[in-house]
Amino acid sequence: MSSKRRLRRKGCAGKTRHETREAARAHLLELRRPWTLNVYPCRYCGGFHVGHKPHGRRKDWRAGR
Repeated sequence: MSSKRRLRRKGCAGKTRHETREAARAHLLELRRPWTLNVYPCRYCGGFHVGHKPHGRRKDWRAGR
């Protein structure tokens, strides 16, 4: 079983933290391929990150936006 510290490091390490969803969206629009990425809230740091769209449970994910 993974420790919570390890999960947090994996979830936030190397990612840019944005205070607001709008700031993350502005960063997303500056990237080369924004249509393959998404803004999502981080459950560990409380900020927002930009990352790839999830696979598999896409319907569940979109319902939570």
